[in-house]
Amino acid sequence: MKVFKNKLFVIFLLICFGLTCYETYIQLSEYVRNEDNAFIEYRNFNLEEKDTYPTFTICFLGDFFNNDHQSFTTNNITPATYGWFLMGYEDDDPKYDQILYDDVSLNIVHEYVSRFDSAFSNGSDFYRISYDTENKNRNEIPLSITIQQPIIHHGQPSFLRCISKNVSYQRNIIQTADGMWFNAKLLSQKEFEVRLYIHQIGQAMQALRTTPRLEITDTSEVLEINQEYEYSIDRVEVLRKRHDGKIRCDENLLDETKLVRNMIMRKVGCIPAYWQIFAGDLPQKLPKCKKNQYEKIFMKYLSKWTFSNPLESMYTQPCLTMTLSAIHREGNIEKVKSVFEFVFRYDQKYYKAIINKRAYTSGSLLGQVGGYVGKNKI
Repeated sequence: MKVFKNKLFVIFLLICFGLTCYETYIQLSEYVRNEDNAFIEYRNFNLEEKDTYPTFTICFLGDFFNNDHQSFTTNNITPATYGWFLMGYEDDDPKYDQILYDDVSLNIVHEYVSRFDSAFSNGSDFYRISYDTENKNRNEIPLSITIQQPIIHHGQPSFLRCISKNVSYQRNIIQTADGMWFNAKLLSQKEFEVRLYIHQIGQAMQALRTTPRLEITDTSEVLEINQEYEYSIDRVEVLRKRHDGKIRCDENLLDETKLVRNMIMRKVGCIPAYWQIFAGDLPQKLPKCKKNQYEKIFMKYLSKWTFSNPLESMYTQPCLTMTLSAIHREGNIEKVKSVFEFVFRYDQKYYKAIINKRAYTSGSLLGQVGGYVGKNKI
C-alpha cells in the first residue's frame, strides 16, 4: 500500500510539473508575441515637447528663374536649358557649374510674402505677433524653404518650391490662428500653381505623397479672388507606436524630409544645385552633381515620389503618425484687393493621442508564472 501511495504521489508531482511547464510555455509564447494594447488619452498641445502643433506647407509650382540674371546672360544659357540640365537631360558643361541655383531663382518668402501674423494665448491673456517683411523683423519670420526640386509640368521643365511654418515647443502656449499675406500684384505677374498641405512637422516631402492637396490656385488670377482662404484645423489624432514593437520604429526620427534628402545625396554621391541650401547638415562634403547623377536623382527618386518612396524600406519609419482634418470656410476678414491671404485657425487646444503599449510585459509574465507555480505548490 505504501509503495502504491508513493507511485501516486510521483505521478501527481509529474502532472503538476507538466502543467507548470505547459503554463509557463503558454505565458512565454504570449510574451514573445509582443502584441500591443492601444490606450487613448486627450492631451493639450504644448503640454510637453512631444505635444507640438501640426504645421502647414504652401508649394508653388512654376518658373522661379530670373531670366535676366547675369549668370544666364554671361554663360549664354536659358532658364529652360538650365532646368533640363538639372533633370539630367543636358550634357555636362563647365558653364552650368558657374550658376548658383539660389542666386538665379526667386525667393518666395522675401519676394512675395508681405506679412505673417501669429495669434496665441497663455490661457489667460491673448497675444499677436506680426512679422512684416518691410520691417526689421522680416528675417525672423517663422517660415523656411523645405522643398525645392525640378519637375516636368505640361512637358516643360518647371520647379516646385515649398515653404513651411517653423513649429517649436512652447510650454502651455495655445495657438489660435496664423495668417499669411502675399503680394497679390506681384503674384499675378507669374503663373504659379499653388498647393497647400497641412501635416505633422518634419513631413513636408512626405505630405506631397500622402496628404491630400487642399487647394490648387493659379496665381495669375489672384487679383480676381474676392475671398481669403481660411482653414479650420481640428480632430487632430496622433498615433504613437512602440519603438520596440513587432514592427520597429524610430522614436528619434523627427525630420523625415531631411533624412530622405540626405540619404538620396549620399546614395548618388553628390549635391544637386537645388539642394545646396540643405547640404550643410551632411557629415561630409560631396561634389556637385553631373549629368548622370542629376538624371538618377530625378528619374529614380523625384519624378516617382508622388506614387512611391523607393527609400522607405531603407530606414526605420518614425514612431509618430499624425492625422487631422482641415475644413475650408469663408473668411471673416474683409478682402483687400492687393493681397492674397491664407488663414489657419486652430479650433482645439487638445488632440487625441493613441498610445501603443506592450500588452504583456515582463511583470505580467513573472506574475502569471509565479502565481501558477504558487497555486500548484505542494
